[in-house]
Amino acid sequence: MIHPAPSMWDRYPPPTQRGADRPALTALALLAAANPHVAEQLMHDPLEAACAHPHYLVQLDDDDRLVLAGIRTHSGSVHEFLLLLADALDAAA
Repeated sequence: MIHPAPSMWDRYPPPTQRGADRPALTALALLAAANPHVAEQLMHDPLEAACAHPHYLVQLDDDDRLVLAGIRTHSGSVHEFLLLLADALDAAA
């Protein structure tokens, strides 16, 4: 009997999909990474960013707000803000 060659997925199964540990903060990080203007607004005044972009509905819980506040106090540039936000999400995973 002839057996077909194993497919790539048999040898290398795809990684399992799991939800983010902080889905709201992850959504916020993706928005900030996609739009530097949003990242800059978030870095300076998250309330202003929320008012300027009401179409981006992201509900942060108290822990997410605390993480974001800590990132804001330690970042001096948009690049640093994005790096610290990514580090916070990696630490939560």
